[in-house]
Amino acid sequence: MAHESFENENTAKFMNENFFNIKVDREERPDVDAIYMMAVQALTGSGGWPLSVWLTPDLKPFFAGTYFPPEERYGRASFSSVLHQLADIWFHERSKILESAEQISEMLKQFAGNSSQAVSDPLQIRNLARQTYESLQSMFDPKFGGFGPAPKFPMPVYLSFLLDYFERTHEPNALAMVELTMEKISMGGIYDQLGGGYARYSTDEKWLVPHFEKMLYDNAQLISVTAQLFKLTGQNKWKELTREAVSYVIKDLGHPEGGFYSAEDADSEGKEGTFYLWTLQQVIEHLTQKEADAFIKFFGPTLQGNFVDPHHLEDGKNILAQTGASVDPEALISAKKKLLAVRNQRPRPARDEKILVEWNGLMISALIQAFKVLQDPSYLEMAEKTAQFIHRRMFDSTAVQLYRSWCDGVCIVKAQQSDFSFLIQGLLDLYECSNKDNWKGWAVQLQEIHDQLFFDEELGGYFMNNARPDLLIRLKDNNDNVIPSGNSIAVRNGFRLTRLIDRPEFQIRAKKTIQAFSSRLVSQPTSMVSLVSILNSNLVEL
Repeated sequence: MAHESFENENTAKFMNENFFNIKVDREERPDVDAIYMMAVQALTGSGGWPLSVWLTPDLKPFFAGTYFPPEERYGRASFSSVLHQLADIWFHERSKILESAEQISEMLKQFAGNSSQAVSDPLQIRNLARQTYESLQSMFDPKFGGFGPAPKFPMPVYLSFLLDYFERTHEPNALAMVELTMEKISMGGIYDQLGGGYARYSTDEKWLVPHFEKMLYDNAQLISVTAQLFKLTGQNKWKELTREAVSYVIKDLGHPEGGFYSAEDADSEGKEGTFYLWTLQQVIEHLTQKEADAFIKFFGPTLQGNFVDPHHLEDGKNILAQTGASVDPEALISAKKKLLAVRNQRPRPARDEKILVEWNGLMISALIQAFKVLQDPSYLEMAEKTAQFIHRRMFDSTAVQLYRSWCDGVCIVKAQQSDFSFLIQGLLDLYECSNKDNWKGWAVQLQEIHDQLFFDEELGGYFMNNARPDLLIRLKDNNDNVIPSGNSIAVRNGFRLTRLIDRPEFQIRAKKTIQAFSSRLVSQPTSMVSLVSILNSNLVEL
């Protein structure tokens, strides 16, 4: 929409003459996104991005949608026609809009008020792990791994739950589901076969053709998954995947002072995937005969591309040929290094250089997990360096203020609940490995601020943000999506801190949070798998 509509001179002129236009970075302001995503779901029955919402001056939504094309197509009104119709109604029949906005806002407030609902049976809450496992089993793709149809996301929250469940129950299929998923992902186009790291999702069910954007949060969580797989199985392939992904994140997303940028774009040179794609002729051109033979045998490229050959689509082997033909491992390694060097000369995709505390907290935990399993001291050093960066650059110790986002030397927005919870988790992980009291002390300080700003003393659970007049409602994040919910992590932190420093008030709030979401937890456990996993651990006493 940015290229199709916002950059169109006529459309932009009409927008500027009739509306106050605010473009929100949903990664910086997930609280704003959550409120108006709820509105579009209420109005249309579905959600997604890009998210377009029209508000009255007092922030009440009256019309919303996702993508609007520049011209009418596929039964969708054009963005321009929507703008003209809404402006006409606002200037000539405003009472209708104000009445509708009031009704929608009241509905949203009621929904937010009902988000904390409790059940009274602790045993019912405790026995959710098996039910959750069986639900994930029913969603699982037994041929290609993963969950659900295309577009297919790795869903590391599910994989982490299954690994934890396997450790607790020794249910072999729980481990097998994770192994198959990660094998197919690591053999597919969603995994960067030359430079390491994972793309955001696959456009097909076989993990072949990715959306080439690489996100820090995906890579952090999948590093934790492969490190845990290596710990459980001892298979070197998981160790190598962990090393490759950590190397990618440090090299391509790392800030020189510590901390990690948010993402790399899918596009380069004006087109998605250009940076990553090769023709068969390019492969042959840059390699020796021996290297090319090994590369072609292993990856199976054809003149039409390695993801359009029907043989490779049908046999479930993704982009790797795996024909059984012997491949010279040294020649393959040499080929990959040479092609990576050639690729590095290409114009790189744009990089989103904001640093988010939430995602960096995830990466600290991933580095600690990798360090525990692989015993590489550089991982511990990098985790500490990241924590030091956040403390130095994103925490105002005088005002006792944590910021969510930093870019080019500027802190942009104040931290939200998820920033605190993921950073506290990372600091506790860091303390356990380094045994340095400064990380424990900062974690305790942050937990005290976190509870003061976000905890709902009346109903339990944590709000996404602190009370502020510029938002229509306050919501609580209790839904796992591509990352765990902030409330789930807060529960784990509360129990860990109470055990660590004997602060029972932290555990009391954690228990109240479990109780607050217990109704949804019992009825929809797969939407809160991280919390189910925590409840299934030895950490929680209900």
